[in-house]
Amino acid sequence: MHTVAVIPARGGSKTVPLKNIHEVAGRPLISYVIEACLRADGVDRTIVSTDHEQIAEVAGEWGAEVPFMRPAEFAGDLVTLDPVIYHAVTTLEAQDGVPIDVVLTVQPTCPMLRPETIGRSIRTLIEGGYDSVIMLKEIRHMYWRRVNGAFEPLFETGRCSRAAGRSSRRATAWARTSDT
Repeated sequence: MHTVAVIPARGGSKTVPLKNIHEVAGRPLISYVIEACLRADGVDRTIVSTDHEQIAEVAGEWGAEVPFMRPAEFAGDLVTLDPVIYHAVTTLEAQDGVPIDVVLTVQPTCPMLRPETIGRSIRTLIEGGYDSVIMLKEIRHMYWRRVNGAFEPLFETGRCSRAAGRSSRRATAWARTSDT
């Protein structure tokens, strides 16, 4: 089973330019997920899909492969992840002549992602016979939603005491971190 981790890291973020290589605790942000992928059981290759030379250089310094530069048409603000990953997979298969059986999409902005979690997701996918697995993390913050033009808290009304601030009664939400 040929498994490739693809880390999409474009350079054109409007809010934080080059955020993927900004230092977090003395290391580039992207280095954490590169290291997790390299240490994860079941990952054969860790590649970074980027449109920026500086990100490519940093990724290479941390052990990731950057076998191609992402074309501009896959690097804009409105480009979704699907064509980026499709481009990465088809380009790798064409370059190497080796079919890829499992693709992991690993966001570079998840520095707490552990190799064990990646390995477990691969095993779950294969052993369960699934076509995809999604990694989520539990979040227990107070979130709000817009309903009919007004904002309301995301918790069950009447079950949570605002005065007491009881977080244990807040609804649990889940945030997507990566895909397999």
